[in-house]
Amino acid sequence: MNGLWLLLFVAGVVAQEPFQCGTDSLSASLAYTAIQMSCPAKLGIVNHCCVVHDACYDQYPGPTREQCDEGFCACLRATQCGGEVPAFCTIVKSLGGEAFRTARIAGCKKRARDAKEKALCDQQMLQGSNEKVEQTNSLQLFIEAKGMAYNCLNPLSQIACSLIFDAFLKGDEKVSVGQICSCLSRGLRSESCRKGYNHICPGF
Repeated sequence: MNGLWLLLFVAGVVAQEPFQCGTDSLSASLAYTAIQMSCPAKLGIVNHCCVVHDACYDQYPGPTREQCDEGFCACLRATQCGGEVPAFCTIVKSLGGEAFRTARIAGCKKRARDAKEKALCDQQMLQGSNEKVEQTNSLQLFIEAKGMAYNCLNPLSQIACSLIFDAFLKGDEKVSVGQICSCLSRGLRSESCRKGYNHICPGF
């Protein structure tokens, strides 16, 4: 009986957690839609995977990014939720580098005792700037494998669109996430859709 009460308690806590899948309101909305389409009864459980993953990124010092991502992917597999949800793992592994570094720098600054230590935290961010190149390469593989090509109408394509903006273009005042998603939507009606996001939005 104690085990049953514990299970009900945990289920209640998971159900009350704010929705944390996605990096912004748009990607969160798309992720929510993807879960609702695939396994609506497991929304709270899948969201809990996102909550734990965010907490892992925020922990400084803490586990490596690889450890956080593997834990997230294992959590998703355990939900046995189909549809587009398992691909959240691929998105995180391909595009999560910037989010991880930003979260760790923020954690570093919280622990810093003075301006000098905070400056060291910023240096860590500069040292990680080459990761954007690595993320771009990972993105190419992601596009080829999952690729805006295999089903342009699914929410996964739109989530990736939002994450691409967040990871690479957020600081560019000339580009908005709406422009990128508009570009993607135009591609949905053309043959370029089947060739992947890079052909739909060259230069992004």
